[in-house]
Amino acid sequence: MEYKIPRSTRRVPPGAHTRPSHALPGRHVRQISTRCFNRSAFIIAVAVVGGAALGLYAQTVTLSPQDMRAAEAEYRSLANADPRGPYDLHSLKAGPDGTRGYTVSEEAQRIFIPVGPLKNEDEAEFRWSYCHAGAIVIAREVSAQSFLSTKSDMIFTLSQFQVTDTLKSSPDVGVGQNIGVMRFGGDVTDGDERLRVRYYGQAPFKSGGSYILVLHRNAQNPSSFFFADNSPTIPVRNARIYPPDQPTDPPTPGSARWGPFASGELVTSIQKRIEEIAALEPCK
Repeated sequence: MEYKIPRSTRRVPPGAHTRPSHALPGRHVRQISTRCFNRSAFIIAVAVVGGAALGLYAQTVTLSPQDMRAAEAEYRSLANADPRGPYDLHSLKAGPDGTRGYTVSEEAQRIFIPVGPLKNEDEAEFRWSYCHAGAIVIAREVSAQSFLSTKSDMIFTLSQFQVTDTLKSSPDVGVGQNIGVMRFGGDVTDGDERLRVRYYGQAPFKSGGSYILVLHRNAQNPSSFFFADNSPTIPVRNARIYPPDQPTDPPTPGSARWGPFASGELVTSIQKRIEEIAALEPCK
């Protein structure tokens, strides 16, 4: 059975990397329905896109001890979100499909960010997120593998991406470069048990798909990869962004936006507005 772990209530600015806080006292884990996801565990499907050809092959990779420590440190507060946790995934009740796991959720809360010379609060929040990101890129996923933590209480997924465009550049990220990106959640098979962890409202990447990635590194826990923020997955198709409806329960139709940018907006117009925002209110 998959469990939903409520998190402390706070506003997550679009595209921002924020340190998750612990759950409020008295918040409890509640059971939710198990959902099925298609994601290979421990076997990577590597898609190489060139012209009309798509090559597919499998390979297995491992995390170095240092990379494992970095991922566990980055996501420890998520595993500890419930006061009764962390949970050994093997100890949770299996759902109808035989999978054991949990979902971490966060509720939205408004925080005040001065608008200044910008048009509205959405732009002010986006600027805050933009300034705090290490890099923001558009990249295509070419492989992915999920890993179980050493204490069996977390799963995180390492994806390999090829960068195709940038919205905020960084000295170690450029167009055409292949980068590793880690996110919380994933599916693994450990022995004869299927385990799953999800961040609520965040769909898994699809091999060969292009996405907006808001990236950062953790200076205190160096790793060979970047960490992606915990915002919803934002696909890019035909040079337009397609963010999902905001992850509310129940879903809110028509809320599909990435900060001030609506679903279907051209990447070129987003880049232009980012330049205008940066000129009006430079990052400090």
